[in-house]
Amino acid sequence: MRSSALAAKMRLLAPEFIRFAFVGGAATLVHAAVYTAIVSWTALHPQIANALGFLSAVGISVLGHHHFTFREASGKRELADSSWRLGVAAIFGYLLNALFVYVVSDVLAAGPRLAILPMIFVTPVATFALNRSWVFYDRRSNRSGEALGSKERAANTLPSLLAVLSFSCVVGLIVFLLFGGQYMIMPTNTAWMMHYDPSQHYMGWAYFRDTPLFQFPLGANPLFGDKIASSIVFSDSLPLFALPFKLANAWLPRPFQYFGIWIALCFCLQTFFAFRILRQLGMPPEVAGLGGILLALSPAMLWRLDGHEALIGQWVLLAGVLLCLDKRWRGGAWLLLLAVTTLIHAYLFVMVAGIWVADVAGRSLGWHGEGSPNLRGIVAPIVICPLIAWSVGYFMVAPRTDISARDGGFGFYHAELQTFFDSNVLWSYMLPDMPNGLGANEGLGFLGLGGCALLILAIAVHIWRKQFPKPTPAVRALFLITVAFALYAFSNRIAIVNETIASIPLPHVLDPFLVAFRVSGRFIWLASHLILLTLVVFAFHWAGRRIGTILLAVAVVGQFLDLQPAMAYYRQKLSTPWENPAQSDFWNEAAHKYQRLAFAPASPQNPNYLPMAMFAAENGLAINVAYLARHDDSKMAAEQNETLSSVENGTLAPDTLYVVWGDGKLFETAVANKPADTFAGQVDGFSVLAPGWSGCTDSCGAIAADPTR
Repeated sequence: MRSSALAAKMRLLAPEFIRFAFVGGAATLVHAAVYTAIVSWTALHPQIANALGFLSAVGISVLGHHHFTFREASGKRELADSSWRLGVAAIFGYLLNALFVYVVSDVLAAGPRLAILPMIFVTPVATFALNRSWVFYDRRSNRSGEALGSKERAANTLPSLLAVLSFSCVVGLIVFLLFGGQYMIMPTNTAWMMHYDPSQHYMGWAYFRDTPLFQFPLGANPLFGDKIASSIVFSDSLPLFALPFKLANAWLPRPFQYFGIWIALCFCLQTFFAFRILRQLGMPPEVAGLGGILLALSPAMLWRLDGHEALIGQWVLLAGVLLCLDKRWRGGAWLLLLAVTTLIHAYLFVMVAGIWVADVAGRSLGWHGEGSPNLRGIVAPIVICPLIAWSVGYFMVAPRTDISARDGGFGFYHAELQTFFDSNVLWSYMLPDMPNGLGANEGLGFLGLGGCALLILAIAVHIWRKQFPKPTPAVRALFLITVAFALYAFSNRIAIVNETIASIPLPHVLDPFLVAFRVSGRFIWLASHLILLTLVVFAFHWAGRRIGTILLAVAVVGQFLDLQPAMAYYRQKLSTPWENPAQSDFWNEAAHKYQRLAFAPASPQNPNYLPMAMFAAENGLAINVAYLARHDDSKMAAEQNETLSSVENGTLAPDTLYVVWGDGKLFETAVANKPADTFAGQVDGFSVLAPGWSGCTDSCGAIAADPTR
């Protein structure tokens, strides 16, 4: 049935697509010819060549599509009536080609003429979809009041989807690149991850890729932390990508990281689902498009570029909102979304699960939709998602039951009441930073300059003219879960500008959950995104289509310009090179002799941790301690005591290379008590103990602490 329906749609589209091929082909050939000639025979930058090629071909495209390709849809309308939409479509094609030129010539460092291939084979399809689904969409209905037939409406479905996907990819990738994406997207570039949390995420994957293919849990990562090791869940290594890429491990280069690909995808999906939500709410395409751009520029998501790659996937919240707004119950789609989110991050899963519960409750109470959820649609996620979590290693670390919520960090990593207006230093050039607590950055819900301006306008209109759109029963459940998440984000310690105004005692029975999800500020994200979406709807209903579009465009441009310092900051930060200081030949010999590397004291806060852990990861050596989101404190204490005892007493394991750090006293004790066959000394600034060492020393960069060795 679906295949025959698709074939019917393609037959309806065929005449227009053939005419589009003639016009678009002529314009593309002119564009490609001018571009090729300029990059081949002049020294001009490829982007200048692309702009000149665009200007040479745009007239053919605009006139040809209006008078020939979509002549039935255009009817007798004057070209001026469609000019602004045609202009937007032409600019979209130009930006898409500019993106191809940038990726090919700057990111991939390939010959600029290779950009001609996507210009010829990708851009025409995307621009056809945009023209068919928006520029000339439904013109006959608008002109005569005559409704389109079901077959004609069906013919618009495929181009509409292609147009939305193309638009989302272009917007998402452009924003991604503006924030330094060219440094993240290259899979063999790991330098941008060599600091704090990102190094943890990468090393988790670097160890996991060499674990046995058939193991259980599937996400177990035994070498990363040795006795305190758990799974890739607790190194935040994105199981959704780690598991499939592990299957291709034999063909992947070293080093290799997939986090840049994931981040680029997140920008595209953030735009896509924001667009779909706004269309679901009845917004015209241009308004939905501006809303999609605004959500792609949301500081609540962008701030996660600072080191929480998995948490950039806030598009899953928007996907949940879209399913919640759908008139029909989408049990299969909900199951897929919940399963995928389980493989992304626990915090995002809890948020999406909350939206799912709200959707189930709202439909069961008759607030929204056609019919109630069936039993299978409710039971399936409850059964399958825990099984997925178990299989990837969520339960390899027991929950903490020995500390209170406050001691665990709940109430510290929270959102403060001014969060929607607080730029938190980086996220606005125009708006001042507000005082806040040390952990309040985790509760960043800042709307951006454009979002704040729209919110102030909306509040003013609501107070003085009572024209703010009223919520419908369809969004009641979504509203309630958003409020619940916001209250949790503010925590029991209610604060504003770093001043606590209320502290509410909580029952200790909640401590296990509050400790597990102690960074409550993250739960403000849903409210932040929904406020932005609501403001887009407000602008449309209050100002009308034309003025509302202009108002939103000004807000988007303002937000974009106001984020320039943040863009510059991330481009500089992500482009910073990193080289492991462990360069001496000593390390090559050590990698072949030992199976394990031990830090003494055993702590990931060790300043020597990152370079030494990277050396161990690249050479397949287990390490005795790992930087993990959760670990077993008793195992950590036992490893600490055992390692210190071994170093102090000279009872060194023969398969272990020791790296000692601290004030020097521990190393002095180790040198005094070491076995005779142990090398003790400095290598590239690291204090090492190498049991049973018979390799090179002075000749490969090692300086012995004991002159006799």
